[in-house]
Amino acid sequence: MKHLDEHTIELYVLGDHSVNEQKRSIETHLRICAGCRELELRIKSLYSSIDEELRKSPAGFAAPERALVRTEREMDLWDSYHTAISKRPSTHATWWEETRSAIVHRPMTAAVGSIALIGVLSLVILFSATSLFKDTNPSYVHYNIGSGLIEVYNKGNTKLWEMPARDLEGAEQSDKDLRVKSSLVADLKGEGHNVVISTVRMANDDVENSLRIIDGKMNVLAHVEYGVRPVHFRDRQYDARFNPNAPTVVAAGKEKNIIVVADNGRSPTVVIRYDASGKVLGEYWHFGGFRGAYAVDLNNDGKDELVLIGSNDVGRGDADNIPTIVVLDPTKIRGETESSATRGFGFPASNAELYYVRLDLDEICSVFRSHPFIAVLLSTSENVLRFVTKATIPGATTYIPNFEFVFDKQLHAVEVKNEDQTVREVERLRARGKTSITLDSAYMDRLKHAVRYWNGIDWTKEVSKVDQGRVMK
Repeated sequence: MKHLDEHTIELYVLGDHSVNEQKRSIETHLRICAGCRELELRIKSLYSSIDEELRKSPAGFAAPERALVRTEREMDLWDSYHTAISKRPSTHATWWEETRSAIVHRPMTAAVGSIALIGVLSLVILFSATSLFKDTNPSYVHYNIGSGLIEVYNKGNTKLWEMPARDLEGAEQSDKDLRVKSSLVADLKGEGHNVVISTVRMANDDVENSLRIIDGKMNVLAHVEYGVRPVHFRDRQYDARFNPNAPTVVAAGKEKNIIVVADNGRSPTVVIRYDASGKVLGEYWHFGGFRGAYAVDLNNDGKDELVLIGSNDVGRGDADNIPTIVVLDPTKIRGETESSATRGFGFPASNAELYYVRLDLDEICSVFRSHPFIAVLLSTSENVLRFVTKATIPGATTYIPNFEFVFDKQLHAVEVKNEDQTVREVERLRARGKTSITLDSAYMDRLKHAVRYWNGIDWTKEVSKVDQGRVMK
């Protein structure tokens, strides 16, 4: 399935007359393509935030960081935050000659100046001693939305550094929705030295987000920029600009690795593993969208598994999208590999897949003509995983229907819960004769028993891990 280009979707969202003749075909495509629907929602969200900014800003002008048209070349704000070193102008007289002349011709001034100099030197020594013992280990990150700054503090709540950033309000809202962090603090090397790992778009990022690893003195230890990358899937090429989402840190022996999900708002998606220096260790390609990645110790063995949530855009038919949960062994994400459930990139099948699970919400979503996906991993407490599903409706910003799927940590489906708004909407349609579905306990059991597991070749009713022996055949 060929995606719509971003400019066409943007014009459609804005209601531009230039796409009036294409409107029907655009809406038809949006009904069957989960990736383009997701991009449509992101563009709508962008313009909604701009409208809100215009309403808040004096005289109706948007804040500079929200401007759609920017200067071609911007000042490197990162460099501007470091103190410039200026050279002292050279003179013909030596330092001693100037000092001796001052003492001879202005003895009182020289005396006062000497006392002042001693005071200044004392302050410098005191400041140096204070700086020497200052705790420069990052403890947490704060988004100062009002000032447009990302701020880093130590455990004593002393600010270590700050940096201008873009769309912090959007980053904070996304973190809240997905229960993740776009900027986090971690000790990657196990040596007691924390660093900040961030995918927030800094003020000097020309195009989109990038991945940065920064220490407590604001030294950038790694900066990974994401550009346009041509990707082949089956018989089509996707020239996509991949943008990293919230990073995840997973244990890898003594050290820790960074996991980033990168996409362009729609399929395909790539999961990338980095070491502590920002070097790429491996990639896992998937045709579908992953909204978030979570480090969870499923086996209680002290080792993290990686839980990914989103959708499979290949599905049982070429136009399907299916709510999907994928569990990977992060240490096995090596080299360029692809999901065994969405083959077609031309890479070897990944041996990192532990579980690949799909949910079946086709019947009820067909009533609303909506398209479901896993929206968030709500909780991992009490030895269970709680996932919330939502469904997009083309042309609308509401989600319907919504459910909560509860799994144990061996990925057995334990329970499915409905949601009040979904119940009300189904009852409204029942009253109008539009559906015969009743969201009672029997129907919730049907959804629970409709969960399927990919074993590497087939979908099974029984809980099954991905059989690497079958995948490699």
